[in-house]
Amino acid sequence: MINEEQELTQYAKDLGRKLGFLLASLNVSDETKEVFFEIIGDFNLEQIERLTEILETKFLAEQTDFIEADLIKNLEEIKKETLLKLTALNQETIKRLSV
Repeated sequence: MINEEQELTQYAKDLGRKLGFLLASLNVSDETKEVFFEIIGDFNLEQIERLTEILETKFLAEQTDFIEADLIKNLEEIKKETLLKLTALNQETIKRLSV
């Protein structure tokens, strides 16, 4: 019984830390964050878990968007460099064939 209670207490602490991190990471005004903190006190465990899941999904999507944008930028640079090298190679080939 005590072990279950300790596990639940630890789970609640971990969930609280996770939720706090996710709320702090939100790209919203401080006022909006304060409202979240105020209303969470009235949530039951299931509602807190659901909110945490939603915020985690949003957080991961934002992180992925950043990585994806960076990847696209890098791929565009590689494409540009490759085209320049290919153009130079084609010009050199044409020059050698013309001689």
